[in-house]
Amino acid sequence: MKDSKVIDVGELIDAQPLRPFHVYLAAILFLFMISDGYDLQVMGFAAPGVVKMLHIDRSALGPVLSASLFGMLFGAPLFGWIGDRFGRRPSLLGGLATFGLVSLLTAAAHDRTELLILRFVTGLGLGGVPANSVALMAEYAPKRMRATLIVIAQTGLTVGSIMPAVVSGALEGAMGWRPLFVVGGLAPLIIAAVGLFALPESLKFLVARGAPQERQWRMARRLDPSLRAETGGSLVLSQSTGVKRFQLARLFGADLVGFTAMIWIVYIAFLSANYFMHGWIPILFRDEGLSIRRTAFTASMFDVGGIVGALIASRLVDRFGVATIVGLFLVAIPAVSVIGLIGPSVTLLSTAIFISGFCLVGITLSMAAVTGVVYPTEIRANGLGWANGIGRFASILSPLVGGWLIGMKLPISQLFLVPAAPMVVGAFACFQLMRLCLRRYRGPRLFAQ
Repeated sequence: MKDSKVIDVGELIDAQPLRPFHVYLAAILFLFMISDGYDLQVMGFAAPGVVKMLHIDRSALGPVLSASLFGMLFGAPLFGWIGDRFGRRPSLLGGLATFGLVSLLTAAAHDRTELLILRFVTGLGLGGVPANSVALMAEYAPKRMRATLIVIAQTGLTVGSIMPAVVSGALEGAMGWRPLFVVGGLAPLIIAAVGLFALPESLKFLVARGAPQERQWRMARRLDPSLRAETGGSLVLSQSTGVKRFQLARLFGADLVGFTAMIWIVYIAFLSANYFMHGWIPILFRDEGLSIRRTAFTASMFDVGGIVGALIASRLVDRFGVATIVGLFLVAIPAVSVIGLIGPSVTLLSTAIFISGFCLVGITLSMAAVTGVVYPTEIRANGLGWANGIGRFASILSPLVGGWLIGMKLPISQLFLVPAAPMVVGAFACFQLMRLCLRRYRGPRLFAQ
């Protein structure tokens, strides 16, 4: 005789302690994010070699640096829709395979037009990974440690952002810039092949979409082995609104409009600063006389600081909520502003860039966790995808503005005031977001819908 017990999936997940399954899932998503971070940042380190190959002025490289961001503008909402419609798993695997294949083609590019097209298509695939990885982790993590687990998985993005500096320092001097893209193509394809067998689908998604009960229970038992005694019954998601087709207007419903507006402004602010830093630091520091290895080391401090900042911020977000991110904004503004004033000292530059990375990457990954909490399951990937897409739409201008100012011969002492400017706006918007969260959750702690 079958058990007719009904189990609410949200309550089941929130009741779990930290289990090996959570560590397993975070490790897989960590690998996915390493690949995404590497291919997102590799163009900045390949840029000096590309400038020499194409015999162009460095200021003309802005569109190439922005091309992948422009692709992500479309890729993030596209793969967010795929994630909410067909599942987190196929969207993640599809995004990884897309930018892996195109990165291999980029290694064979011979002119600026080819690079523009290939980096745009790379951006389509890159846009699919962050939103769906956050959604998948958020839908398995207990609420008391949700931000921490999301940020740990997302830290792979920062580790991946360091890797172009490592590969550049090891290979570029002897072999040129093309091997950077070979590495960026092979790694995600290998990881996607592993994920084809190892990556699970979201249990909340399976229940919300009415997947076969046998498949739902199989995933539930992977999360909680004690459920192996269950021989029947049903799983429900009490807060699911069903399988309605996603409409953008849902992000602007009465209960979400303020959150969406502030989240989008915050994403615009920190992504603009991030992509200016990642895109132009290698070129500007090389022009200031630093060697390939010293440039690689100094630039990597941004992401080293980011890893430390993300891990610390994740615990603080679980405890203090969005107030943590407001604090990071307030430290980031002066830290970024002084980089151009320091001079060629590797020690001082590394310190300033470390602090900037601590704050900016901490903001980036913490906001992914907060956004994953604010939006409910059935629109979570779409909400994250649109936030990333809108943020990257504005951040497209960041490398272009940098190229324009460099073309005007603006001194480096003034160039780093450019990424600091949107951070001021972001700090104000983040403060407003904090107030909204305090009102909704009746305190600093964030509880997922």
